[in-house]
Amino acid sequence: MAKRRMSKHEMKEDKFVTSMMEGAAYARENVQNVVIVIVVLLVLIAGIVIWRNYRSGRIETANTK
Repeated sequence: MAKRRMSKHEMKEDKFVTSMMEGAAYARENVQNVVIVIVVLLVLIAGIVIWRNYRSGRIETANTK
């Protein structure tokens, strides 16, 4: 199978930059949805950290007794 040659435009196109620009455009158009997702992720991460600290504290207390 012969692959077709890439044009100069295709060679200059940076897929990472293109996808980042599309993501930024989506974020500008859907600010509320993006904020909700970020808040949910932050709450989830904070919950995991708090739960692990609580659990490790209980295990340490049980080990000392």
